[in-house]
Amino acid sequence: ILNTIFDHIADLAVAGIRVQDARLETAFDEELLSGVALHRGVQKFRDRENEKLLIATGTINGKYYDIGKTIQLLLQQAEIPARVVHSDGSLENLELLRANERPTLAIVQYDTALASTWAGEIYGDPELAKALDIPRVKGLRRIATLHEEKVHILVRREFLDNHPRRASFTTQDLKHPTVGILDRYARVCLGPKDSGAQVIAKAILHHHRVRPREEVHLSVPEMVNRIHNGEIDAGFFVSYIPSEVLKTIVNDESIRLLSVDSGKVVGLLGAALRLDTIEDKYRAQHEGEPAIDTVSTHAALVVREDMEDAGVEAITKAILEGEAYLGIKGGGEAMAKELRSLLLHPGAKAAYQKKNLIPRPIPDLDRAMGAWDEVFAVTWRALAILVILVAGYQGFIRFLRDRKSDALSERILAISLEASDPNSVEKLSRIRDEDLLECVVNREWLLGGKLDISRWRYLHELVNDRMKQAKENLTAALADDLRKLAKQKNLTPSERRERLRSLEESAWRYFQKGEMDASHRRLLLEVVEQRLRSDEAQA
Repeated sequence: ILNTIFDHIADLAVAGIRVQDARLETAFDEELLSGVALHRGVQKFRDRENEKLLIATGTINGKYYDIGKTIQLLLQQAEIPARVVHSDGSLENLELLRANERPTLAIVQYDTALASTWAGEIYGDPELAKALDIPRVKGLRRIATLHEEKVHILVRREFLDNHPRRASFTTQDLKHPTVGILDRYARVCLGPKDSGAQVIAKAILHHHRVRPREEVHLSVPEMVNRIHNGEIDAGFFVSYIPSEVLKTIVNDESIRLLSVDSGKVVGLLGAALRLDTIEDKYRAQHEGEPAIDTVSTHAALVVREDMEDAGVEAITKAILEGEAYLGIKGGGEAMAKELRSLLLHPGAKAAYQKKNLIPRPIPDLDRAMGAWDEVFAVTWRALAILVILVAGYQGFIRFLRDRKSDALSERILAISLEASDPNSVEKLSRIRDEDLLECVVNREWLLGGKLDISRWRYLHELVNDRMKQAKENLTAALADDLRKLAKQKNLTPSERRERLRSLEESAWRYFQKGEMDASHRRLLLEVVEQRLRSDEAQA
């Protein structure tokens, strides 16, 4: 009975969505059962399961889950007992790899796998890395590179109606354009709670300086349903192209896809993520709307390095023999494809070498080189020393540039944007107009003899974004004071007018100091004047 349940849990989930909450790892937890003894048949089942290889995948009937079921079948044919388990995604899978003592394979996003090794540094911001809370897995190794995945950002068209009309919208437009409203940010779904999608969603929003009014974690069908119903405004989904799930549930009349702003996500690009495009496969874009700019990564089958080489080689061999069933474009060659910084497990490497999918090591290299051995060795050492010296010099110059820009970035980010510090704009503008200019004049940021304009532009935009946020925070605080004043019923008309005049003077003072934009001040003054006229009329 239990075998049938866990072999066909995807079919059960069609009948009842809560079946997805069933986890093999917790189904027989005797502490949770409060003293109810397990049937002896259940105990035997659990003992047999603990001897099987675990394959951690993704949501039921998702791409990761389907690949995992195929891998389970291929391993069973090779007489390797295995069990697929569903999960919310990459973060849950990494936690299973970290905590499990039994042999475990996991399908994870490549960027999340690297972040697990590098503590999130690949997302371009140390503070962001701390907030992402990615499980650390020591000695993570790759068995196979799977399919490419792209970030889809879905948005309700109605949310964009208040924006200026244009063909291309970006993640930046998840901020409402109307000045003065306090709920100017979108309500956003980041994907399932323990998925790699929510990690990359947070990183993209962070680099666009977008802080959603509300963040929720939902499955893809539920996310699309809530966008349709107007309960949320946008959602993130990481998938291969085209996603069969999206093809069946996206309604082109109410939902469209958003682009990322390539200038904003420069800090994300590198080892694991690259700029990419999505040609519309979902009928979500109207005629004349351009292709979508996005970022892409890969899915990878990974394992811990402490799993024995012979076992991993047998697993890799079984997968390669059934590669046609996996549907990986490029087959075994694509699976052996190098992903920088995520090394192959030695057992997987041996399997690929036997299939001639990656180069074999040359045996007895010294003997093969013969008389040229000594000459080659001396030349190689000389070249290596030269390369090290050049790289060291370049690294030192880059270190000086990085140290200066990092120090300025830290100073900018250290300035409080709270309304309680009404001098933040003045402090930020001083950094922009004095320190940044000094770096340019002194030619401190050079690249190939020319000014490295990208550093100046990043810091300049960072200052401007934070100045804008500080002004908005101050305006919001004054507007909040105005609302609180309106609710106070125990004030006399003269006291109320005195408070209103005080708010008017504060708005004027902040405007003169540059801490408030003219449009913000004008809006506040209009409301204050309206309240004063109303009070005078009542008096």
